[in-house]
Amino acid sequence: MAHFKIIYEGTQYTPAIISGRMNLFERDGSWKGQKPGEMIGLYLSLQGEPFTYDIPEDPDEHFDLQPNVDTQWLQLPLSAFRDRNLRSLDGISIVYDGPGSINSLTGEEWAEPPGLLGTYGDDAFGPSRIDISIDENALCRLRLQGETEGGTVFDVDYTAPLGVSLTSYTGQDGDDRLRRWFDTSLKWDDFSWERSVFENSDGPDQHSLQGTFAAAR
Repeated sequence: MAHFKIIYEGTQYTPAIISGRMNLFERDGSWKGQKPGEMIGLYLSLQGEPFTYDIPEDPDEHFDLQPNVDTQWLQLPLSAFRDRNLRSLDGISIVYDGPGSINSLTGEEWAEPPGLLGTYGDDAFGPSRIDISIDENALCRLRLQGETEGGTVFDVDYTAPLGVSLTSYTGQDGDDRLRRWFDTSLKWDDFSWERSVFENSDGPDQHSLQGTFAAAR
């Protein structure tokens, strides 16, 4: 069952989850020369109900916090997808032991923390663990446990349909490149797609491709 638990400044809070979404994402042309590579992002964006923090030294002083979780820096290697099947993510565990530690999925050092927890300010993940499971309907469950660099402990459990977001900032060429790239690791026809084009007077139009796994429609 979904939950959001944090220990902030020594006090445990369990804010209700107001909203959340999860998707795989990649871009073409985010910066000059950037093209899809050997990784794909796994983005959880989660918002919790605001809560009031009472300052221990002064019971009359308090402030409201709205907690959120953001994992837009979490990257999965395309090799994690076996037989071009989304459900092959089921059972993957990702451990982050802090700056300089080795990512067991890639064998390389973490370039940056995989996510952040927002309370009074944004605080990057410290030592943490992320477990992924995929059910028969392609609902994705993420369990995040650990603490932030500032010492706030968190335990987040959230399940949602796993969508796909592909964005080309290089017009139709990038759109085509993203389609071919995606289809090498996951079957393009296993997803239903919505495509939007946003005109850009200063350069190539932006193409947005939003995918939904067929079993989750």
